[in-house]
Amino acid sequence: MKAPGMRLGPFGLCMAAAIVSFWPTAFKTSVNAVLRLVASCGLGLGAASQGLLDQASLSTLSRLIFAFFQPALLFTNVATTLATPSSYGSSLLVLPAFAVLQILFGFLYGKGMAASLRLDPASDAGKELAVCSAFANSGPLPLLFADAFFRLHPTDPTLYPRAIAYISFYLVAWSPLFWTLGSTILGSSTSQPAYAKPPPSPSPSPTLPSRLLHHPLLRKTLSPPTLGCLLGALVGSTPFLRAFFFGPTAPLAALFDALRTMGSAYLPTVLLVLAGSLAQGFKSLNLKDPALLSRTGAICFARFFLMPATAFLLLTLGRAFSLIPSSDPLLAFVLLLQACMPCAQNTVVILQLQQRPAAAASMATLVSLVYLAAVLPMGLLLSLVLQYVGM
Repeated sequence: MKAPGMRLGPFGLCMAAAIVSFWPTAFKTSVNAVLRLVASCGLGLGAASQGLLDQASLSTLSRLIFAFFQPALLFTNVATTLATPSSYGSSLLVLPAFAVLQILFGFLYGKGMAASLRLDPASDAGKELAVCSAFANSGPLPLLFADAFFRLHPTDPTLYPRAIAYISFYLVAWSPLFWTLGSTILGSSTSQPAYAKPPPSPSPSPTLPSRLLHHPLLRKTLSPPTLGCLLGALVGSTPFLRAFFFGPTAPLAALFDALRTMGSAYLPTVLLVLAGSLAQGFKSLNLKDPALLSRTGAICFARFFLMPATAFLLLTLGRAFSLIPSSDPLLAFVLLLQACMPCAQNTVVILQLQQRPAAAASMATLVSLVYLAAVLPMGLLLSLVLQYVGM
């Protein structure tokens, strides 16, 4: 007699056969990459448990990431990509456009999820659901997975730098939208982001340019990561400026190399902040809270089912209308990779900058639970993506 729990049925047998067929290549590679993420966060959690990653340390590291490490990374990667003769062509323009579409669909899905859970869109819970569905972890985790998949690629050493360039150009649109739209979604009428507060006017009657420069919306839009993208695009696309940074006799080559070195600190630092934020969230984690579990389930459904399905559809339509080149599997991989990521952990940073500690603690708990649930679906989704693009 067969045990009742062992009857797989035709569908189960097909799924098992598919997983077994993936295992030697795509699935094994994906599992190793996810385990690398888990190990990195585990090291950070160990540091947090020893008191090395307290709240003050996390705040300092967050400010360094926002104001220095991420802008340096984006500036050097964008400038290098545009300054290097290549066959990128219109592929680079696809990435920021895809970022905008994914954020838009994610925001709409979040609003729909909030309505289905009967959450007030203006409540903290409704805002959490909207921003976590709209904005994925589009920087640290894709960079980590690109490093795991392509840095030591046995047949094509160009895959890794191209993947970094593609991720950087995706961030060209994602980063300014996150720090402006994301801040607006989470914002409240009684609190304004600390970094968006204009400094005192230099005179009783400031000039028009001065008023424009100190306008809160402009200061939010021109955040350090956004400026890094814009300056990198300006340097990389302007022959006169390229001569200052690139080439054996470039007068600012040493400065560019120093910025590249500082930008390389972005990934380990942001992983430490992620681990520290998860540790803070785990402290107040209550798995018996039905409201928390329902919001977590809604975010996971949006991020690991609706968004990947939407990205597959957008990619298929883009290829059908010749908007996305079918001859570049790496581009397709990066576009789909971005759709398989959990929510952005920097949402906690936004709330900290808005001086809303209670909302930041609630967001940290929610993000921690989402990341705890993300390990298995990320591994499965990445294996499907690798199989789909043929890498």
